[in-house]
Amino acid sequence: DVRVRWTPRLADDRQVGRPIPEQYIVVLKDDGTEARGRTRALLRRYAVDVEPLHVYEGALKGFAARLPAKAVEKLKDDPAVAFVEQDQEVQLSQ
Repeated sequence: DVRVRWTPRLADDRQVGRPIPEQYIVVLKDDGTEARGRTRALLRRYAVDVEPLHVYEGALKGFAARLPAKAVEKLKDDPAVAFVEQDQEVQLSQ
């Protein structure tokens, strides 16, 4: 069982990838419940009419979505949220 954590940043904390405007990854604190229902509830609460682009239910629980700035700030303060990061495009080369 090997676990790898990919953090696309340089040593001086600059981002490696190109940020995707208004698109974020929201990681939920793991409370043992399924992510899909929690995602729907959070989006209803803070970002009316936003559908998740993807729901993560494996190694981490959370979702990716296009979100207005106001919703991002509210999600960052929500006790159910571990962290919010701007989504970005990265390229891997061999």
